[in-house]
Amino acid sequence: MTRTGAHFVFVNSAKVIKNGVVERDEQRIVTDFFSLNDRHESAQTVFLNGIIAPLSYSINDFELKIKELQQQNPNTNIFELLSKMNLPKIEIGKKIEFVLIENIDWEKKRITEQIVFRAL
Repeated sequence: MTRTGAHFVFVNSAKVIKNGVVERDEQRIVTDFFSLNDRHESAQTVFLNGIIAPLSYSINDFELKIKELQQQNPNTNIFELLSKMNLPKIEIGKKIEFVLIENIDWEKKRITEQIVFRAL
């Protein structure tokens, strides 16, 4: 089992979890997701800086798509951009791949030129 946390977990366009954790089994099936504000962090949790989002594209396509959306919508925050991408909803029992989005401008909640996308 892996337990990965980040500043935010983008569950779907209606739900973003602050200090979120996604737990998956060995087959990469989601077994739980929650906020550390509601539970204690276990020793097995790896906490990363950024946003964890479900991935339905390749990392390269994801990066191109979100950067294109940011150019088209320069005043839109990253959570609204993610909502426009038709990403799969995080659900317990579903096999889901994830992307970690790092180097975000947290004040404006926007992408920066230093943004990094990593598969989890």
